[in-house]
Amino acid sequence: MEIISSLQNPKIKNLVKLQTKAKERRQQQLVVVEGARELSIAMANGYQPQAVYVCPEFFAKSDYPNLLEQIKPSLQTALTPEVFQKIAYREASDGILALLRPKSHELDALQLSDNPFLIVLEAVEKPGNLGAILRTADAAKADAVIVCDPHTDLYNPNVVRSSIGCLFSVPVAVATSQEALAWMKARNIKTYAAELQASNWYHLNDYTTP
Repeated sequence: MEIISSLQNPKIKNLVKLQTKAKERRQQQLVVVEGARELSIAMANGYQPQAVYVCPEFFAKSDYPNLLEQIKPSLQTALTPEVFQKIAYREASDGILALLRPKSHELDALQLSDNPFLIVLEAVEKPGNLGAILRTADAAKADAVIVCDPHTDLYNPNVVRSSIGCLFSVPVAVATSQEALAWMKARNIKTYAAELQASNWYHLNDYTTP
């Protein structure tokens, strides 16, 4: 296994670009996933690692010790603790980073049940909020999350972190508000809007009707 011990290594420089710049993620069609749990969830949902960077000293304490056995050795590169600590997004990382190809996030790629439950977001700005809603969607067994006119990149490292891997387990589509409304109307999906000043409590409504 190749071992990288310098921050000046081209692979490390590219990793940093992918972590910090949405433009690079779009151009290269690569996203960075940090954490064995997140990578495990991504792989279980059809994402294939393009490259994996592991710090053996940190990964030895991971709760997913067998994860590397599922990844081709040719895709694995070892990093020294000094290099890994410099590029890790989290303070308490378990020593693994991976590059994945993003999936399609078109509305028509969503596979829905007969009476789907969708969560629709409009103009979400903070990556942490998007990640938290993805966790909620996963817990609520939503069919999908539709993100309309977002002001943050879907694969921002903070979305990945705060979603605890749910970004990869919950189907997500990205569209404009107009596209999403037209798409739902064409499928006879009833919509409800939430606002702070509304007079009805959300938990008193029946959402089970088609």
